[in-house]
Amino acid sequence: RQYHQQAGHPRKFKILSRYGAYHGATMGALSASGSWERKSVFEPLVAGFLKVHPPTCNACPYDQTLERCRRHDLFTCARHVERTILAEDPETVAAVILEPMSVNGSGFTVPPDEYLPMVRAICDKHNVLLILDEIITGFGRLGTKFGGDYYGVVPNLLCVGKGMSGGYAPLAAVLVQERVQAAFLGTPEERREFHHGHTYGGNPVAAAAGLAVMRLMREERLVERSAALGGILRRLLEGLAARLPGILAPRGAGLLQGFDLDPAVYGPAPGGAIEAAARERGLLARIGRNFVVFAPPLTVGEDDLALMVGRLEESIAAVAAERGAPLRAG
Repeated sequence: RQYHQQAGHPRKFKILSRYGAYHGATMGALSASGSWERKSVFEPLVAGFLKVHPPTCNACPYDQTLERCRRHDLFTCARHVERTILAEDPETVAAVILEPMSVNGSGFTVPPDEYLPMVRAICDKHNVLLILDEIITGFGRLGTKFGGDYYGVVPNLLCVGKGMSGGYAPLAAVLVQERVQAAFLGTPEERREFHHGHTYGGNPVAAAAGLAVMRLMREERLVERSAALGGILRRLLEGLAARLPGILAPRGAGLLQGFDLDPAVYGPAPGGAIEAAARERGLLARIGRNFVVFAPPLTVGEDDLALMVGRLEESIAAVAAERGAPLRAG
């Protein structure tokens, strides 16, 4: 909002995000988030945040299929972003914030290849900043340096964290394009600077951890490793889907891969029981009500991936047996 104020568009203040998204727990970030389970008890939140439906091709909110979207160039999920901007008045819309791929209580969202480039073009057309929240997808998780790289898109602002320090110290940052930075340059008397800071901002221990992680990522080629192991993980998940019924739509990229669980096979919300069974077997995974996602360390080995999928298979089979689900033999 300050950027647009100082770049000559003072009426731009609205932020578009997606239903189901999670961007943080502070009031501003929670206002951008789209999962009612996290935010409804804190409402009303900050004004000016608008929502559009996510590109969940496996359960399209617009009742389309990816095949039909590609055949007829539909991609209603992306076009609805522009329709919302137009309906709100483009001169009042400041930014679109989204995650290249997202994992949250609402599910595992993997947009089609066409989605992010379309949103990027829409933002450029209407002078709207594109913010990519890459707290999860950044630093090699998808087999590319950033999720924007995976989809061939450059954001105006890039939110990063988690993998930035390998989890060894709290560390996060917002990277901005030079044209965005330029709007904040000036003399102290002009008061154009971004006048915000945090008590632990620039912490030297966290910064040292981040530098060490960056060095190891380059030396050990962990981004390339993530891409290669991602292919192995996908084959393991597709093999699991071939052996067990009700394993739907294996998807993802690099070392962020998962699938949905068919409630017609496993009953409603089987994730909690499967997660408990997996923990009993020493397996930690992101298991929601009806989905499973793996996000192992970039240093994981091929044998580790096979062990993880094997233990998950045991866990699913155990829950299915308890619920009387008809699993076919492998």
